[in-house]
Amino acid sequence: MFWRSLPDWCSFSLPGFVLSAIALSSLLTAAVAAAPPSWEYSFPAGGGVGETVEVTAAGKFAHWPTAFWVDRPGLTIEAAEKKGVFKVAVSSKAAPGVYWLRIVDAEGASRPRPFVVARAANVLEKEPNNAVKDAQEISTDNAFNAVVVNGRLNKGGDVDAYLAPLKAGQTLVASLLANRVLESPMDGVLQLCSESGFVLAQNDEARGYDPQIVFTAPADGRYIVRMFAFPTATNSSIAFSGNAKYVYRLTLTTGGFLDHALPLAVSHDTPTKLAVFGWSVAAGAQAQMEALPVETKGAEKDSVFFALPEAANALELPRTELPLVVAAEENSPKNPLDVTLPVLASGRIETAGDVDAFRFTLAKGQKVSFEAAAWRLGFPLDPHLRLFDPQGASVAEVDDTNRKRDAVLNFTAKTAGAHTLQIRDLYRNGGFRFVYRLSMRETRPDFSLTLAADAFVVKQGQTIDIPVKIARQNGFADEIEITAVGLPEGIEATPVLSPAKGETAKAVKLKIMASKITAGNAPYSGVFQIVGRAVKKKGDEKEGAKQQESKHVAGFTLAGSRFPFKSPWLTVIAAESAKK
Repeated sequence: MFWRSLPDWCSFSLPGFVLSAIALSSLLTAAVAAAPPSWEYSFPAGGGVGETVEVTAAGKFAHWPTAFWVDRPGLTIEAAEKKGVFKVAVSSKAAPGVYWLRIVDAEGASRPRPFVVARAANVLEKEPNNAVKDAQEISTDNAFNAVVVNGRLNKGGDVDAYLAPLKAGQTLVASLLANRVLESPMDGVLQLCSESGFVLAQNDEARGYDPQIVFTAPADGRYIVRMFAFPTATNSSIAFSGNAKYVYRLTLTTGGFLDHALPLAVSHDTPTKLAVFGWSVAAGAQAQMEALPVETKGAEKDSVFFALPEAANALELPRTELPLVVAAEENSPKNPLDVTLPVLASGRIETAGDVDAFRFTLAKGQKVSFEAAAWRLGFPLDPHLRLFDPQGASVAEVDDTNRKRDAVLNFTAKTAGAHTLQIRDLYRNGGFRFVYRLSMRETRPDFSLTLAADAFVVKQGQTIDIPVKIARQNGFADEIEITAVGLPEGIEATPVLSPAKGETAKAVKLKIMASKITAGNAPYSGVFQIVGRAVKKKGDEKEGAKQQESKHVAGFTLAGSRFPFKSPWLTVIAAESAKK
């Protein structure tokens, strides 16, 4: 099961994907007097399939009721009378996963905020539940044997406790979602305790700052899942932390829970067979993701969400144009897996001391790049890469890169022939969750585009200049044509060229003109994209060489966020409204 996000879904002209309490046209023709909505966080931060959830957003909203934008179908959103409060109706056919929402008014749109949908039933935390004796009882006796608790550590010293009855041999997964998706500024700690308060298990960093415990009950009993947090921004105090922003979703399940799939990506162009791993699901359960249409490339989130009918959660898998391979358990330094570059490999370091190996042919002078991802994906593997030449001599190795645990190795081959790349855990650990994704490709000249903002406002009949930062990599020296796509009729963008040298090789300004919006001079508010395409001169390619087009969508990262986005927001204010 999966859904995808498409740029043309991000439009108010398509009913069913964006719903509001009042007409958008009324919003946009309102008097212009304040700043766009400012949305800091919301509670609760998600809901269950088929449920309707009342959400309170914290921020500044000059106009209310308001409109809403959501990046994919499945949610119906309606503003309540009270400012900052809205209802989210989750369709019974909604796909589990993360939905991105914006609040929209006459001045523009807020930054995107996540709303997480799960198949499991959702409940709200009930205070007081600090002490073991006051633990909130949670029942997983339902179709999915799972419950998601929407809670918050409201103040310093706050502790939340939940009571879960278990039978001997029953496995409970307690998984916290807070910092890595909701961006709550908390470093959470989970404890699994006996009913008397004795700590049986504890975790604080299974997935970055978010903890997870997998516990098999040794006997029938009533067990306590207890949580507290420290701030992600360290300070001199040694105390439990909390405030209104410490919002979390805690999944408690004795049923199926997905951890990862191999490969750790899906293909754009061909169906992808997946081996799925987790708890209370068949180990290595086989599933298949169908290939997505080519025109969906460059969507807001170039990924899919995957779920099994028996599992309470969903996995997000990126899409790739690279060929996919999965290392087998027997692929070792003595028996490397033969691959052809470029390739995206996935694998698992099964046991302590285990090493996976890949063999490929390089030409003398060929430049290649290897990038291992594990830690940033929420897995405990600390990748160590080591490269060997055709004679078996070690020629390069790397551990951390840019002060991050994941590793990048760039190399220029000194001799032609079969080279071997080995990957292991730095501390020679291994296990079920020690999985990795490893890209291996030739280093080619390329570029990337970055925007400094996520939203822009222009008055009808006027123009706006959008700064675009250009990063040229590995000696990229082609001219780049930059333009906007996804704009409605009446809004035009004049393509701008970035030459190989000079100041405009590093940054340009794209001019967008709002001369005619639509018939009747209606306003517009929605997403669009800025795309750069390399312009090759005749004779640049060697005769017979395969020409590879360099084309990229400009991205932006929100302040205080680590999530990249590709679709900024554009608001056009009607001329008659702008004069008021």
